[in-house]
Amino acid sequence: YTASANAMLDVAVKNDAADRDALMATKNDEGRTVEEMVTEKSGQTGEKIELAYYARIEAPYCAAYVHFNKKLGTVLGFNKEVPAEVAHTVAMQATAMAPFRSRRLTAPPSD
Repeated sequence: YTASANAMLDVAVKNDAADRDALMATKNDEGRTVEEMVTEKSGQTGEKIELAYYARIEAPYCAAYVHFNKKLGTVLGFNKEVPAEVAHTVAMQATAMAPFRSRRLTAPPSD
C-alpha cells in the first residue's frame, strides 16, 4: 500500500494536480493514470481502495501527522514557520478531531 500511495503522491507533486479529479486523470511516467493505478491496486488486493480526498496546499510552511493506525492523517499549511513540535501537535490534534473533509481555516495573527 505504501509504495502505491507514494507513487500516486509522486504523480501529484510532479504534475501539480489542482484537485482530486485532475489528479485521477493525471498520468505517471509509464502512461498510466492515477485512476488506473488505484483500480489496479484494488484488483491486486481484493480490497476496495479509493482516493477519497485530495487537495493541494500552498503555504510557506507545512506539517503533517499520520495516526499510528495509518488510516487517518492531516497536512496543515501555516502562513509562517512554526516550531516543529508545535506544528506536530496541531496536526495531531486536527487528526484526533477526524474532520469529515478539509476546509480552509484561518486564525487571526498574533501580536
